[in-house]
Amino acid sequence: MGNEAKKIEENGTKKTVNGKETPIIPMAIVKEKSLQQLLDEKLTKIQDVQKLSNQLLYLRKTQNKFNEFQISSDGSGDSIKIMDSERRTFETSNSDTIKKVVEVLKVDLSAKIVETERAISAAQI
Repeated sequence: MGNEAKKIEENGTKKTVNGKETPIIPMAIVKEKSLQQLLDEKLTKIQDVQKLSNQLLYLRKTQNKFNEFQISSDGSGDSIKIMDSERRTFETSNSDTIKKVVEVLKVDLSAKIVETERAISAAQI
């Protein structure tokens, strides 16, 4: 079994090995496919970084809005309203509660900004 000889014939486009024909694929075509795959991967990575970049811009814009947010010292006129997906709402005018909610949102927003910045920095294109 190990001493069997293989008969190989090539005619430029096909190779016959022991009577079975298989097409010959030039190396240039194989390399082009690899290059195309590489380009597709890079384009996907660029799109991912673009999405992160858009997210970062949105987060920074939101952060700027929060930084401008002022709660009055006497608590008059301040209110916060939260609505769920069922359109049920919760509203309060308690300035201490509003301050706490705004602070939590600011901290979470800052953490998300840092996370997004790190994801962009770590991205390999």
